[in-house]
Amino acid sequence: APLAGEWRGDLGRFSRHDWLTLGTKLLADEGPDALSLERLTEAAGRTRGSFYHHFKSREDFLGGLMDS
Repeated sequence: APLAGEWRGDLGRFSRHDWLTLGTKLLADEGPDALSLERLTEAAGRTRGSFYHHFKSREDFLGGLMDS
């Protein structure tokens, strides 16, 4: 289910930091299965294009999570 109250309130630019923060929250709340691109974009209320604007691949995103 979307995290509407937390992530859709401001439909301005969704930054790399926002994606990583969302990933950390989803991982903590729902486990590793929540880190699918489909689940991330659903929770963020953003498109795959927004995701790929900040990350070359899902692996790049996962690496960013590990570094944060």
